[in-house]
Amino acid sequence: MQPAKLQTIRLLNGLVLINNERTAGYKQLIGLLQSDGSLELQYLNLQLLLSNFHHQSQLFSDTLRNILLIEGGKMPYGVKVDNQLYQMLRNMKALFAALNTDNILSTAAACEQLMLDAYSLVLQETRLSVYQAEIIVRQHTELQKAANCMQEMLALEPVENALLVGMNAGGNAAWI
Repeated sequence: MQPAKLQTIRLLNGLVLINNERTAGYKQLIGLLQSDGSLELQYLNLQLLLSNFHHQSQLFSDTLRNILLIEGGKMPYGVKVDNQLYQMLRNMKALFAALNTDNILSTAAACEQLMLDAYSLVLQETRLSVYQAEIIVRQHTELQKAANCMQEMLALEPVENALLVGMNAGGNAAWI
């Protein structure tokens, strides 16, 4: 294989693995929300949003796998990944490994930022065909929307927590 084609395969393999990690991480996060009834109610909108992101990454991964098949599939001797994308993948794994009920929103927001960074890195690569670049740009645009949504939710979190603290014993809102 030509070096340019090998690099393209490395980049696409990296995006597939990162999307797979996002899928697994959000599945874990949704499970955490569902395991605690109070969290499930408090974060119902987030749970629905993360479920959409979970399915989105599955679709992205399937699309990228199809492109890989067109390009010649996996590289010899297993899956090879661009070094920078591999580091981003490790960072995402660490992010979800540290997941707990106190960092749900910040974990999701950091995940979306890692996704954006990974796609931006691949888009900087000049070896992508026009067809490949168009697909990556479309996926990047969708991820940008997801990241913006998570940042908005993260910005609202302190306000929501302050309102919950302001509830009195009777369940009525008290002025803060």
